[in-house]
Amino acid sequence: MTVRPAELFSDMRLTEDGVVLDDLADVAGLTVQVWATSAPWMAPASIPIRDDVAELPVEFRNAGPLNVRVVVQDPHNPVPVPAAPPSDSVRIEQEGWVRSDDPALEALAQFIAGQAELPSGLTPTPQVWAALQALTALGDSLADVRHGLAAMLSEQPRQALTALAHSAVPMSEQPALLIETGLVKAKFAGGDEESAGANPWVACLITLADLVDAERNSDQWVHAREELSEHGGDALIRVLDAGRDQELAKALFDHTTVMLHHMPAEQVDKIFDVARIIPGAVLDVDTRVSAIAETFAMRNRWVDMPSHTELVVRSKKFVRAIKKAGKQFYDQISIRSDALGTADTQSHPWLMLPMVSLIMALLARLEAHGAVKPGLFDDDIIAAWADMAKLCPQLVRIDLVFAEALIMHSVTVLGVKWGAEKSGAEKVGAEKSGAE
Repeated sequence: MTVRPAELFSDMRLTEDGVVLDDLADVAGLTVQVWATSAPWMAPASIPIRDDVAELPVEFRNAGPLNVRVVVQDPHNPVPVPAAPPSDSVRIEQEGWVRSDDPALEALAQFIAGQAELPSGLTPTPQVWAALQALTALGDSLADVRHGLAAMLSEQPRQALTALAHSAVPMSEQPALLIETGLVKAKFAGGDEESAGANPWVACLITLADLVDAERNSDQWVHAREELSEHGGDALIRVLDAGRDQELAKALFDHTTVMLHHMPAEQVDKIFDVARIIPGAVLDVDTRVSAIAETFAMRNRWVDMPSHTELVVRSKKFVRAIKKAGKQFYDQISIRSDALGTADTQSHPWLMLPMVSLIMALLARLEAHGAVKPGLFDDDIIAAWADMAKLCPQLVRIDLVFAEALIMHSVTVLGVKWGAEKSGAEKVGAEKSGAE
């Protein structure tokens, strides 16, 4: 079990001996958990307290600021050490930064510790994403460092996205980080050929981006479609070919969903058949049902967030820009809106979550392709969307892939060319895509 620090000691400080705890409680199993703030990718340490002192391993000494938490370890039920420092950890200042045999990692640690500027020429790595994940959990105290890392990632968006796929950041936390860094509005075409590995939603985004430069029916084209079928499912291929898929109109909130709102959670799980859901490819029906079940479970937490109002109000205003980019995009939003029928969205704003999710995904990906003017996203709307992504990551992942597939249909089948896709050819207007 974990006991609140105030019940275990009166103060802590760092000395040559390690972490010293004053007025330590006489409790068996007292342990200190330590995280190196300057190198969030480094595994934390769990150190037993002896004679009021937790002796630090050498790699944590002169390694910059530390985050520390005191817990009581039950040998039969040990407290796991989270990858990132939790909110109840205490920051202890210390000079230096974590050293590394890798010059790039040491330069990164030095920057995070505030001991140097971020050097130019660094490439996105999984460790950068691990750092962003940990620094985000620590709040606003290191906001300048987070912004510096996000700017570096934005300079090489494809490599950054691939690095995210290979990072230790849980897939459930990846969409929010992609939004917070602004990479959700970046174009992922070009760059290296490194695989996204076993990360299906990132693999879909990268492979969809490659279709822009692939000659139809070429080996590259065929291979890309095989990859998309594997990671995205047959529904993704249908969206690419037809710009729509009737199956995607299912597994959404509709006017009957309100009836579930007052049911016990166990009964709702049976209706969604949660126990039998095995999510597969990104746009498979089971994956979508899993996402909508997760979204429904988080509905009240989202409504309790002050940012939910900002997201609902602003997203409705974005619809006009999306419709201007192409009626085919607006039609997909309408499907989700029409499904709600006469449902009372004023009393139950959570009903709009699937529609809002698609609006934001379309707007971001359309901006990436030059189909809407930049500048519609500001810090407030980014933060509000990221809040939603933290609660409903499956829905956000699905809609980002769906939005990109809709755009690739317009580019590769309808011949629409926006600013980011133009190469001397004249733009084919949205009227053509809407007429078809």
